[in-house]
Amino acid sequence: MQFETAVQAGRERLYPAHAELSVSARTWFTEARAVRRLLDDPRARAYPELAEETHAHLSRLLSDAIIPEFSDDWLRQLIRYVKAEERRWQRLLARGGEPPQIVRELKEWTLRAQNLAAQVSAEMRWLPQLDELRAWIEEYRVSLYAQELRTLGPVSALRLLTRVQDIEAWVTR
Repeated sequence: MQFETAVQAGRERLYPAHAELSVSARTWFTEARAVRRLLDDPRARAYPELAEETHAHLSRLLSDAIIPEFSDDWLRQLIRYVKAEERRWQRLLARGGEPPQIVRELKEWTLRAQNLAAQVSAEMRWLPQLDELRAWIEEYRVSLYAQELRTLGPVSALRLLTRVQDIEAWVTR
């Protein structure tokens, strides 16, 4: 009886959850289209490395392999991350460039997170701190490109490094 009640409660939540996710996904893809339109701007051709990084970033954010891994709270923030990328390109096209160390730093954080994920996966384990690291890398991007969207908390390169070192310590324990 208790099991049947739980199943029925799950069924009752299924449609509203699906509807909410569908609306969210439509919004994500609409915003991603806006970024891609900015990348199609003739002025963007002057920044092929940055465009490549943005394409890779959007592919990671909207990957069917990544989305199911994240919590509902993280998924609610996804729109901010795509909007931050849009702000990046709006400013880049208006100002004519960004400091080259920014893209290097973002690539480094992404690579470190991917390497840590591979190490954790090799142990056939799941580490919630790794998901948090990915989310905080996105928050860091918000802090760089779209301060008006505000971060969820204090974020800096030093704070990211501390998170990475904590995960590395766990992996090498």
